[in-house]
Amino acid sequence: MKTPREIILGRHRSAETKLGAIGPDKLAAIARESAHAGENFSTRIGSVFDGFWRECILPWRRAWAGLAAVWIAIFALHLAARESLRPTGGELAATKNPQVLSALREQKQLLAQLLGPTASAAAATPKNSGPRSEQRRELFIIM
Repeated sequence: MKTPREIILGRHRSAETKLGAIGPDKLAAIARESAHAGENFSTRIGSVFDGFWRECILPWRRAWAGLAAVWIAIFALHLAARESLRPTGGELAATKNPQVLSALREQKQLLAQLLGPTASAAAATPKNSGPRSEQRRELFIIM
């Protein structure tokens, strides 16, 4: 019985003659072409960039211009809002005034009294004890 190696070599014996026909001069030409391929790397990068430009940017010029306009508008609004939120010199002086600070503290205390206990105290107590599978759920339907 033949081994798999012998079967494969038998099938490809005809390729041996074709490979023998390739002379050393053809192999040297192939080696030179592969050496020049390294030199053409920058031109390949340029062609890739050019292809990207032609396929992705140029057909969608209006869309890209619209996106650029939207981003410029967002940036301008951001700068305008930032300028309007800056405190003026009078506001800075008012926050350093001890009378203003005491009035602010009184307002915070009054607000705390009006709102009652905070939600953190209610969240600290557990709602149900025991496993979920034993919990009873009620559903109210209002018609």
